[in-house]
Amino acid sequence: MKSLILFLKKYYKNVTYKMWIEDEDSVRQKLNLIKKYNLTAKQINLTKLSEEENTKIENLYNITGTPTVIFIEKGEEPSISRRIIGARDEDFIITKLGIAGYIKESK
Repeated sequence: MKSLILFLKKYYKNVTYKMWIEDEDSVRQKLNLIKKYNLTAKQINLTKLSEEENTKIENLYNITGTPTVIFIEKGEEPSISRRIIGARDEDFIITKLGIAGYIKESK
């Protein structure tokens, strides 16, 4: 595996509508930028995993919040500082994609 954008998200049934909309907007924003730059990301909905699988992923990547975008290179995450955690504006996401080497334009 050369490089990978790993997109982790959680959808809960028991959240308020406002919380769900904010999370959904954040997810949609990231996916739109991935499409805009013709990138591919692997998505994992942590709520669809077994408790054991969820624990393994959360421990492997030390997940502190969702949605989380992790950039993987040569099977490993080179730096936790490259992550995109939670709702972020478009400029922030574009900058992170540029730092990670996925796009040329960074702000």
